[in-house]
Amino acid sequence: MCATNGSYARPREEGGNFDFPLDRLRPDCMEIFKKLPPIVVQGKTLPRLLTRFDIGYKDPKGNDVPTFVNEIEFVPSLYIEDHPFVVENHMGDQMVKITLELLDMSLEQLKAAE
Repeated sequence: MCATNGSYARPREEGGNFDFPLDRLRPDCMEIFKKLPPIVVQGKTLPRLLTRFDIGYKDPKGNDVPTFVNEIEFVPSLYIEDHPFVVENHMGDQMVKITLELLDMSLEQLKAAE
């Protein structure tokens, strides 16, 4: 999703009509993602819920430049109303996984405790 100057563009690969250089941007983001510090809560390293990269690859004149990061959000907002994919079930599953890891429990242990 690209949001700028009141307009929104989605990559063709995601059902949109805009050609982003995803073959370049995805590997750049993955390299940055690997360098992020772990999320540690109460001494436990937890998986991430969702990480959103705000990146750019054009200068103000529209020329290609090396990929740059504006921000990285660990608890990002989603463009749910404009998103062609259902993500809530995946995020819910990840929330359960994170909670169980924090509590040091399995799903079976949680069910047995009810």
